[in-house]
Amino acid sequence: MAIRQILSAHNEQSSSDAYHLLLNAIGNDHAGTYYSIALGILPSMERILREGSPWSQRTILEVLIELYGSFEPEPGQERYLGVSLKKLIEQGISVLAPLVGTLEKDGGVAATSARQLLELMDTLSQ
Repeated sequence: MAIRQILSAHNEQSSSDAYHLLLNAIGNDHAGTYYSIALGILPSMERILREGSPWSQRTILEVLIELYGSFEPEPGQERYLGVSLKKLIEQGISVLAPLVGTLEKDGGVAATSARQLLELMDTLSQ
C-alpha cells in the first residue's frame, strides 16, 4: 500500500501522505523508530529513485533522510543477525550516494531533498 502511494505521488500533499504511510509501515513514524524490515525495502527505494516520477523520488529521499539521520532502530531491534541495524541502514543508504547526486544535479522537485541527504551523509560520516 505504501509503495503504491509513493508511486502515485504527484504533488507536495500526496508526497507527504505517502512519506508518513511508508514510515509507519517500516517503523513508528511518531516515535522516530524503524524495524529491521527497513533493510528489506531499500532495494525498492533504490528502484524508485532510478525509475520513479520526480515526486516519488522526492518522497523516497525524504524517508531516507529520516532513516539515515534522526530515526533509530525500534527498541529490541537494534541488532540484525548480530550486526547493528543502524549501521546496516546507514551502509545501505550510503551506497545510493551516486544516484542521489544525479538527482541533485537534475534540479527537479527532488533536488533539494537529494542535497539534504548528501549533506547529512557527509556530516555524519565525519
